[in-house]
Amino acid sequence: MPENETIAEIHRARADRARECNYDVDVMFAKMGEELKRLEAEGWKVASHPARRTAEETCVMREELPKA
Repeated sequence: MPENETIAEIHRARADRARECNYDVDVMFAKMGEELKRLEAEGWKVASHPARRTAEETCVMREELPKA
């Protein structure tokens, strides 16, 4: 499947970022956190996922399976 230029650029940027961090996921997340703080300080609005709901807050009822 031919790759679109935008997708290729995203892949290059990701590879560059990973190389800068020596492919260490902890370092990558630390840098992302620093960048988010910087952007928020500059006035950017940063979206985040809502907190996970607890079992009491969900509408799914779970029943115990019958004992065999």
